[in-house]
Amino acid sequence: MNATSADAMSDSALLALWSSHQLAAGSTSKSIRERQYVFKGMLKRTGKTLLTVDRHTLIADLGRPNIAASTRSHYKSLMYGFFTWMQEEEFRLDNPAARLPKVRVPKSEPDPVTTEDIEMILGSGIYRRTRMWVLLYSYQGMRAAEIAAVSGSSVDWRNQRILSVEAKGGKEVWRPIHPVVWEHLQTWRTEGWFFPSPTRTGEHVTAANVSNVLSKAFKRAGIPHRPHQMRAWFATEMIAAGTPTIVVAAAMRHSDTQSVEKYVRVGDDAITDALLTLPAVRVPTSLTGPRSRAQRTGARQTRNTPKGRTSNVNEPKTRHLYMPDDRSLCDRRAVPQPSNTPPQEFINAPVCGSCLLILQVLRTQMMLDARTAEAVWPPTVDEAAAALAGTRWATDLRLDKVTNAFSNLDLRDSPTIGFNEEWVEESAASYRARLEREGSVPLEDV
Repeated sequence: MNATSADAMSDSALLALWSSHQLAAGSTSKSIRERQYVFKGMLKRTGKTLLTVDRHTLIADLGRPNIAASTRSHYKSLMYGFFTWMQEEEFRLDNPAARLPKVRVPKSEPDPVTTEDIEMILGSGIYRRTRMWVLLYSYQGMRAAEIAAVSGSSVDWRNQRILSVEAKGGKEVWRPIHPVVWEHLQTWRTEGWFFPSPTRTGEHVTAANVSNVLSKAFKRAGIPHRPHQMRAWFATEMIAAGTPTIVVAAAMRHSDTQSVEKYVRVGDDAITDALLTLPAVRVPTSLTGPRSRAQRTGARQTRNTPKGRTSNVNEPKTRHLYMPDDRSLCDRRAVPQPSNTPPQEFINAPVCGSCLLILQVLRTQMMLDARTAEAVWPPTVDEAAAALAGTRWATDLRLDKVTNAFSNLDLRDSPTIGFNEEWVEESAASYRARLEREGSVPLEDV
């Protein structure tokens, strides 16, 4: 058929032809009916026909608010399949759905109901029929459509099995019946529908009726879940009990095990057990805290400088703290103050962060040794040197060089780290043990 002859066809005629094509491809009548609802709704909202609707109209309709991303993705897939069929059948020369935007569907974590939720809904005063729906949902893992179609002929009373009728994909399979469900099924022995429709003679209730009744019951009971999440409870509890995934997939009537993942929620206890299997490492207790900005900058410059070359990145003007041998504490090859730099500018420049960190280490070590020697930390390096002069710690700390380096620097104005008595006692004990191991001093002399 060419596009000219297709111009005379109505939307209903095109949908009827497409429905025949879908039936021939194996789709169920229910699926075809629901797909037709999607296209009829789109045509009603846009005011277009299947022959005149264009790409931008489809994009605007897919982008309408208050629809879930998964629904949007499903609609896009339907549009592409339908208009591809129209193009192949030459009802249209173009395919308006060929370049629709890709829909990003965020993955959500499964949120099954809890066992307490099921007990609560069963004891909330719901009717006998609704209680059976809850049991079939939670203990058989049935979908709403499968529950609605249960009848006396779909129960194998001899072998304690139940047939899933009107299942997803048209599959009809027998599955064992859980003892809890089997006990309550004994009062439902009948040859007809277990849940006949009150308005359609000879037919059963719809899947929408099952979902709506259960949703309202959940809301009245204060349970913040959807009925379908009882099916997630069905899968989650079996996986938690150690049931193989392939068995869970078969119980849920899934064709593959991957589909089970969107139902199963991994419990916090299982994650905690997994975390505890990780190898333990020793984490050193740093006395200097996190690295300074100067240290991080220096590390980056070192990594980015080719081997054999010196970085030509101009360092910011900072004051370094020098040792008597004209090397800075941080030993980053800092040059002395240039002769053309105004003295006031150099005086007001910030002190090198690396030098300050090393200064903190020295002060911490000296304070620890002073406490160990039952002395009190003096406010300046000169006083510290005087307090420790002639003791074994003076030699250990090489205070002769430290004093020369910081003779004019008041440590009370420099950054320090926090201390507490418990930390000091613990550090002193550690230092005492180190001296004893090295054999430099008897235990009773410390």
